[in-house]
Amino acid sequence: MVESSERILRQSLDDVDRLRKRSITTFLFTAVFIAQAAWFALAGVNRVDVKQALVLATFALAVCVFGGVFVLVGHITRMTQRILQAIELMSKG
Repeated sequence: MVESSERILRQSLDDVDRLRKRSITTFLFTAVFIAQAAWFALAGVNRVDVKQALVLATFALAVCVFGGVFVLVGHITRMTQRILQAIELMSKG
């Protein structure tokens, strides 16, 4: 019985680690793609001066930071729920 509970907990923790790696990779790829697409769409089409370029770069950076925070909160919530479910299964068994 204890071995089964430990196996369930180990599997849940492995799932958390695997999903963490996948979400980090996905976020980085998406952030880079969106930042480059926005930069090419806004700065590449029109000739921009230094002030506009700084505003665009600041906006792109802010979007990446806020997007990262949003993804992090979602990830923490999802993984916390998974761990709590594993603990609940262990306590029932």
